[in-house]
Amino acid sequence: MTVNESDMTRHALRTAVAQVCLAIGWTSIHNTPLNIMVDVLHRFISQVGRTSQSRAELYGRTDSNVLDLALTFDDLGVSIPDLEEYVQHFEVAPSKEIPVFPA
Repeated sequence: MTVNESDMTRHALRTAVAQVCLAIGWTSIHNTPLNIMVDVLHRFISQVGRTSQSRAELYGRTDSNVLDLALTFDDLGVSIPDLEEYVQHFEVAPSKEIPVFPA
């Protein structure tokens, strides 16, 4: 059985979503809602990356920076102060180390 990058990414996202679910007090989740939340998270992260990269290219740079990310979050309706507060007050148990691809 071969493991590809997509499988590893999906596994890491499932782990992250499951940890957040546990942290907010859920004790179980069905597979279908978990997969939906994983898909939503994957699409959101992809959108942030694409939008930040497009913004950097618009300004003649090959790599995006923190300003591009902040402007992308603003475009997507993510409040930076709310995000900072969330990060400061939300604690998630450390997960197992994810192996480097390819394993």
